[in-house]
Amino acid sequence: YRRNHLLRSKAAGDDWNRLPTPSGFHLSELWAQGSDVFLYGQSDRPQGGRLLESTDAGATWQTKPLPIEDLSCSPDVVQLPVIWVQCASGMTAGLWRSTDGGQTYVNPGKEGASAEPNAAVFAVAANDTVVVGFRDLRRTTDGGVHWHAVGPKLGRSTEWDYLGFTDARHGVGIRLSNAGPPPTRFGLWQTSDGGAHWTRVRIS
Repeated sequence: YRRNHLLRSKAAGDDWNRLPTPSGFHLSELWAQGSDVFLYGQSDRPQGGRLLESTDAGATWQTKPLPIEDLSCSPDVVQLPVIWVQCASGMTAGLWRSTDGGQTYVNPGKEGASAEPNAAVFAVAANDTVVVGFRDLRRTTDGGVHWHAVGPKLGRSTEWDYLGFTDARHGVGIRLSNAGPPPTRFGLWQTSDGGAHWTRVRIS
């Protein structure tokens, strides 16, 4: 994505071709899994955020519903038809889950949906496994029905800034610490069991 244009190339090459880009759309996040591609960004409409889906590697696009259309949302997709979406509302962030490709969404309950500040981050390891982090990490393996504390117990002066998975087992997290004098200190963590346990990665 460059200068409001979407470009595509084979993974093993550097031959980029321009794809049709929806008008009035300003990209903020992109996911690609095979020929399935999702775009999330802001539109010129008063409602704001839009989620776009392509099932033909970006040749054509269709707008998908969001749980709450007028809030800032962040989707994560591992394998369709399941889509997880985090939307920020006021001071808190909620998680919603779709099992029909984004046609309908279910709020998986107060325990996992509204207990985090809007600065919380989340990552999907598998369709039923999600990790959410702000100061601590919580994990569900049953689609949001139950959540359990995982990972390190760190001080309240630190927050999770990023969580991401490369497959169902392997993931990384970046922790920021504002304790002490500037600059902000970074901590890198990794998991090899789908987010159940996390270990610190030592950086020189």
